[in-house]
Amino acid sequence: MTAPLTTLSVLAPALARVAQDAATAAYRLRGVESAQALVAAREASIAACERLTREASKHF
Repeated sequence: MTAPLTTLSVLAPALARVAQDAATAAYRLRGVESAQALVAAREASIAACERLTREASKHF
């Protein structure tokens, strides 16, 4: 994820923060301790990715 995130941050700096948030949310899916925590992390990741998609659609 590092290379695509860096590329996006360089080519579209306005998306850097929301892209970093989406990446962080995706990383939080790893190593969860329970099914309930996985559901919460998954929902947060989906929401962060949706925010990134909405913001990106404003630029491309």
